[in-house]
Amino acid sequence: MFIRRVSLSLCLITQHPPFSSKQIVMGSDDAKRRSQSKRLGKFLKEQRGRLYIIKRCVVMLLCWND
Repeated sequence: MFIRRVSLSLCLITQHPPFSSKQIVMGSDDAKRRSQSKRLGKFLKEQRGRLYIIKRCVVMLLCWND
């Protein structure tokens, strides 16, 4: 059951690219770069959170004694 959840989480991580060409805000090159870096930062923060949860679950399962 846990393996299915982890694989589902990993699938969700890989399904969403950080940004698409439709999302790029038109304007100066500087504004585009700021917008892209903001989205990339948000994406990386979300992935870091997901990986933290997966890591905690794996550690919990490895250390669990009956």
